[in-house]
Amino acid sequence: DAQKAEDSANTAIQAVNKTRADLQSKQSKLQMQILQVKSVYEAMTGKQLAALIGPTISFDPRLIPPGTSAATIAVQAALSRIGDPYVWGATGPNQFDCSGLMMWAYKQAGKTIPRTSEAQQAGGKPVSRNDMQPGDLVIYYSDAHHVGMYIGDGYVVHASTFGVPVKVATVDGAGPFASAVRYS
Repeated sequence: DAQKAEDSANTAIQAVNKTRADLQSKQSKLQMQILQVKSVYEAMTGKQLAALIGPTISFDPRLIPPGTSAATIAVQAALSRIGDPYVWGATGPNQFDCSGLMMWAYKQAGKTIPRTSEAQQAGGKPVSRNDMQPGDLVIYYSDAHHVGMYIGDGYVVHASTFGVPVKVATVDGAGPFASAVRYS
């Protein structure tokens, strides 16, 4: 029995060591990819950066209904961050990832929402695309890995990706629509 237990433990140790080595290899490859992306980004010309950022959409903030609801305050807060840099994992006040911007904007309205886009999708009340109101969160991609805030008139404000600051885009210009949720 002792030999059987020792053999089993040795097998488990070998499996753990293999998994550790695999994860370390993947981490190294990801770190190299990050360096490559940063290198390409830093070498981009102004014209290439403008193409990456995409067109500037002028959204008339007067289209946002006045009021003091949490949703209205969140929209106003999110719009105040236009031009701030995208930084993965950032939650403000001067740099954001997509879900961090949503969380920060609602925090300005005194409302706590979940941290990640997946949790934000799960925690809100589902609304149909046709019934979206300013302040609703628009979830993108089937795995919910991106989120923006509906601001009205077919537009969202969002923090999209490295090198692209917080900006306004059309609902469909921010990614493939998956769902929408409401927190007010």
